This record gives sequence, C-alpha cells and structure tokens, in this order.
Amino acid sequence: MKRFSWMTLVLVATLAQAEPIKRASQPALSPDGETVVFSWQNDLWKVSANGGEARRLTVNPAADLMPRWAPDGTRIAFVSNRFGSSDVFSMKPDGSDIQRLTFDSSTETIFGFSPDSRTIFGHTGAWGRANVFAVPARGGDLVRLTGHPLEMQFYPTISPNGQQIAYCGGGSAGNWRNAQKEGTDTAEIWIGDLGAPVSNCKNLTRDEHNDLFPMFAPDNTIVWMSNRSGQPNLWRMSSSGARRPTTAARPPNSRQFSLLRGLCRRRNRVSCRLQKAGNRSS
Repeated sequence: MKRFSWMTLVLVATLAQAEPIKRASQPALSPDGETVVFSWQNDLWKVSANGGEARRLTVNPAADLMPRWAPDGTRIAFVSNRFGSSDVFSMKPDGSDIQRLTFDSSTETIFGFSPDSRTIFGHTGAWGRANVFAVPARGGDLVRLTGHPLEMQFYPTISPNGQQIAYCGGGSAGNWRNAQKEGTDTAEIWIGDLGAPVSNCKNLTRDEHNDLFPMFAPDNTIVWMSNRSGQPNLWRMSSSGARRPTTAARPPNSRQFSLLRGLCRRRNRVSCRLQKAGNRSS
C-alpha cells in the first residue's frame, strides 16, 4: 500500500511538471536576447527565448510582477507587494540576492533602466496623481520627474544616449483595457530632456487616439501602441513625431503590446520570440 502511494505521488508529480504554462504575462527579454523572464501565478520565472523548461526565480505568497532587465544583464528589477504596498526590488538573473529598493507606502510601477543600468524609472502615486519617478538601482528615495497639476504621467522610457525621456501624459495607465477608447481622456506620447524635473517637454501625438507604452529603439526611434488604425497596433516614429505603422491590423489583443517588452533589443526589428500564452510549454 505504501509502495502504491509512493508511485502515485511520483506519477502526479511527473504529470504536474509536464503541465504547460498558461496565461503567462509581462515577458522581459534579456539584453543578449537569449532569456525571457515572465510572471506566472504571481511569481517570476525564466526560460530560453527558444522555448523549453521554465525555471522559477521567486517563491513568495505575494505578487511578484513587472520584471525588467538591467541593460548590463547583471540584475532584474521587479515589483512586489510582499511588504504591503507595491515596492521595487531587484535580484540577480538566477533569482538570488533579492534586495528591496523602495520603502514608501505608495504603489510603484516600473518600466525600465537607464542605459548605464544605474537608475530605474517608473510611475507612482506617491505625490497624489501618477507621476514619473527615478530611483537608484542600488535603492534610495524616489526622485520626482514630472508633476502636471491635472494630468497623469506614466510609462517612461529613456533614450539610448540617456539624455531624453518619453512617457505618456493624459488619460490613465489602465486605458489599455479598452481597445477602442478614443476621446479627450486618452494618453498621448510626450518627450523631454531627462532631469528632475523633465524639461523642454513636447507632445508627439496630439490626437484623440489611445497612445501607450512608448519604448526607445537603438536607432532613437520610438515604438508605441496605438489604436489609431482602429485596433491596437505597434507604431514607430522619430523623436520629432514622424510616424509609420510597425504591425498590421489585428483584433484587439492584449498580447500585442506585451511584445513591447521584447522590442528594441536589435536594430529595427522585433526580437521577442514568445508565442501566445498557452501555445507553448515554457
């Protein structure tokens, strides 16, 4: 009887290991394009960009989300609510040496590093409405970069030379949930000179479409998601605002802009090779 129970447990464990990962989210491609870190069931995992067996990086009852690679590949930043509110953490690529970087009571959302890997950028409600912040990659106080009295600023991205910042202004960070949303309460893409505060700000997409998730490419163009073609698609524009579509029209699908995490690693093409969630065991 004991032998039967032991064999049953082995069989169950084997079947569990063969279970495909479904509804994985927030993929982040490593700087060398070889590894993808993603969130699944509120923990962080990593897998080869070519697919294969995923390895768990964090084990915690809290939600570990939004992984972001440092450009030098030595650290992965992420957000976790393991101490109550959502704070910024970082760890080595193997999941070791987890460090808490922020300690305030607000909710932080991160979107990337500076090109030299020394600073992490994101948005927070620490000062009331959503504003863009910077925090040293070794930890420290949040530095406020934007402060519009009425509108929210969020989803920051830093230019390859580290001198400019693009971000969303207006609407809200959650507008992506409505794929066809248009009107005055939608986000627009802004660009400015990086500093505290951001200066010489310019609106690049002055319209009533929903413009979200800007990211600088190595050639200093900006890739972002917009529904200006009717459906959410990826678009590319120069830092002056001249634009062209990057993907063809598709039905509304939140996975489209998840590819932004894998964009811009190589010049002028998408290098993220993830398939749709549920279609691959990884």
